[in-house]
Amino acid sequence: MPSLPGDFELSDRQAGSILERIALADGVSYDQLRGVSGMLSYLFAIKTGESGSNWPEVQSVLEGFTPSDFEKSKSLVPESYAAPEALTELCFSKFIL
Repeated sequence: MPSLPGDFELSDRQAGSILERIALADGVSYDQLRGVSGMLSYLFAIKTGESGSNWPEVQSVLEGFTPSDFEKSKSLVPESYAAPEALTELCFSKFIL
């Protein structure tokens, strides 16, 4: 990841094209698209010194999509879990000689 203005060359059009290609790829969630937009915003801040903004083309592409245009993200909530008694047995059985 670049950290200084001279570390990269990226135009407004290139940034928008990157985001659009990612948005149209299979299996991409809206949250992932927002993450890429955030990364491009970081690059915009490095290049221009304006934090809290983004490339105009990136903003335009992002406005063209809604969360309903993407597959739903997978939940990170576990569907099942081990009972505490089983975990206690498993953990302490290795230490009993």
